[in-house]
Amino acid sequence: MSRPAVARRTYLESVQAARVEALRAASGTKAGLWTAAGGFDRRAIMTFAVHYTRAVLNGCIARGCWRTAMAHGLKTAWAVAHAARRAATH
Repeated sequence: MSRPAVARRTYLESVQAARVEALRAASGTKAGLWTAAGGFDRRAIMTFAVHYTRAVLNGCIARGCWRTAMAHGLKTAWAVAHAARRAATH
């Protein structure tokens, strides 16, 4: 790959990362995953994770499927909550 192609790919990746961060912040703010005092609302985070997990599973009944999907859902929910708090403080 030539240098301009590498620079363009790097730029596009950074733009995509910024879009993902903005979407996470928007969904976290909308879901109310953090409190005005600066703490996290764990009940809202768990609810967000369960809804996310159900959407991801979409009818999968395999034995370890729920556990894996819920772990991913919780990681996503916490990432969204942190993004929302960062967006609100800046």
